[in-house]
Parts: sequence; C-alpha cells; structure tokens
Amino acid sequence: MDISLDDAVTGLSAGETATFTSELVGGAAKGTAAEVQVTVVKVQTETLPEVDDEFAQLISEFDTVEEMRAELVEHITSSKLNYMRQMAQTKVLEALVERTGVIVPESVVELEVDSRINDLGRQLSMQGIDVGGYLDATGETLESLRERFRPDAEQARAADFALTAYAAEADISVSDTDLDRLVAVLAAQAGKHPKQMQKELERSGRLEALEEAGPRSFRGWC
Repeated sequence: MDISLDDAVTGLSAGETATFTSELVGGAAKGTAAEVQVTVVKVQTETLPEVDDEFAQLISEFDTVEEMRAELVEHITSSKLNYMRQMAQTKVLEALVERTGVIVPESVVELEVDSRINDLGRQLSMQGIDVGGYLDATGETLESLRERFRPDAEQARAADFALTAYAAEADISVSDTDLDRLVAVLAAQAGKHPKQMQKELERSGRLEALEEAGPRSFRGWC
C-alpha cells in the first residue's frame, strides 16, 4: 500500500529515517512503485498567538476580540445566505427551463460562447495576458475552451428564453428604472461597471431578454 511522505515522517524526531513505498508522479518511471527513504533533518513547532484584544488590533481594524468575532460571524452568515440564494436561483431556473421545454438554437449558443470568450480576453488583457498565452499556459486549444464554455452558455441562454416565455405568459413588463437597477446588480456581481455590463448584455442579446422577462422574475434571486 502506498504511503504518503507526511504519513511516513509523522512521529519521527530529528535524525531519524523512514523507508516507505510510493508511486512515482514524474519522470520516465512515472506511475511505478518505488522504495523511498527520507531522513528528518529538523523538527519545528509552530506556536500560535493568543487570541486576545492585542491580536485583534494587530490583524484587523477592531479594538477587541468580541468586535472581530462579531464581524466574522456576520461575514460568514452573509456568505452562506448568498450561496443559498444562488443555489435557489439555479434550482428555480432549472425547473423553469424544464417546464417550458425551451430549445436554444445553436447559433444563439455560439454567440453566447463568443461573448464569454471575449469577456475572458478582456479580463486577461487587464493582467497583460492574451488568449493565446492563456491557452499555451493551460494546455488548452480554442476549440476545447469553447467546448468548456458551451454547457454554461447553453444553460444561461435557455434560462433567458424560459424567463421570456414565463414573462409573456404572466403578462409581466419592465420599466427603464427596473432594468437599470437589474443591470447594476448584475454588474456588481460580475465586478464590472454598469455601462460595461449593459453593452455586453446588448451585444449578446440578453438585454432584450431581461426587458421581456421583467424584474419580478429576478427579484430576490440576484
């Protein structure tokens, strides 16, 4: 049975040696079992600081541990609520797509994939990287990248179509103020400026879908 390095040296003191069998993960003999010998040179112990008011002041903007803990609890609670909200949104959209039975045209999926690749290109350019360099670094091709983006792209457009169909059935309309508010929320979630988000939505045709779907279809999900 293979033993990890951590397991082999656990409990050893400085100067002690352990021999164990492990599968090689690189080189010409990758994948074969080999006998490995390791000697512990030094043992170090990490001493954690006491969690007191001084520690709180050192690592945060708070004066007391109680204040710091209260902020952490609020942050964790907010994160969990956001996660639950996103999960609920996903489940509702999946159910709506199944109910309406929408079929997304291949051309629409391709446009959405193009939009996502363009988004990736803009994000990479802000870091001084182009898509070609990204593909070289990750070992992907443009074709494999498109295939990786395709499921999410198809799901997103199917949700748009389903929401549009639901809005038409429920006779829901949206005002310019509601639409601006929704675009602002989506921009904040994506870490983008509202104007940039609106242009991207217009390019992909999703802004029109949002207008037709109406704010009540999204309220409480975003």
